[in-house]
Formats: sequence, structure tokens, C-alpha cells
Amino acid sequence: MSAIVHVEVKYAAELVRNLRETFPDAVDTGVVEAVRTVSQRMLDTANRLVPVRTGFLKSTIMLEKTSMAKWAFRLVARAPYASYVEWGTSRMAARLFMTQAVEFHKVEMWEQVEDAVAEAVRSAFT
Repeated sequence: MSAIVHVEVKYAAELVRNLRETFPDAVDTGVVEAVRTVSQRMLDTANRLVPVRTGFLKSTIMLEKTSMAKWAFRLVARAPYASYVEWGTSRMAARLFMTQAVEFHKVEMWEQVEDAVAEAVRSAFT
């Protein structure tokens, strides 16, 4: 069983869909780049926080694109025991390496997406 942390910005799909009608290329380019940049930082943070014994769990942490949108992603750890390390068991405390990585960058994600949208709107009127 792998561990998957799905990050979804509530109402973002609707917002981007509406903005895309008015500013098609600018919104896609800016939002995709912003999400990609912060997603990579989340991945880097998860790799720093993951407990390492053999390194196998760390080697299975990655970002996956989802089919939902160009800018959607999942932070996953594919090791069979990843969920036990992340959320703990009755004999082992939770380590929350992925959850903490997402929480650490959550505000940054909002800010970067907001800046990308603002820049798309600004550039459309310049």
C-alpha cells in the first residue's frame, strides 16, 4: 500500500476555467509554472523529512501528474510500507513526512498561483 497526498486547491478548476476563457495562454503558462515550482519544493521537503534506514522509501517519493488538469499533481510514495511510516501504526508513531511537506508549502502554493493569475491579467491589458 503506497501513500498518496492529493493537493487540491478548492474552486481552482472553476477559477482557471473562467480565466482561461479570457486569458487562455497566459493563465495556463503562469499557473502551470507556479504549481510546478512549488510542487518541486514540496517534493524536496518530503525527501528531507522522510526517515531513512535503507533509502528505499525515499527513492519512491515522486510527483505524479493527474488527468484532472495540466496543473494538478499528486505527491506519492510508492514503497509498500509508505502509508505505515506516514500515518503510523499501533506500534509506531506517525512520521507525516509528506503531510508536513504539503502543509509547509500550502500558503506558498496559494501565493504563487495568485501571482501567476494576477500577472496573466496584467499582461493581457498591457
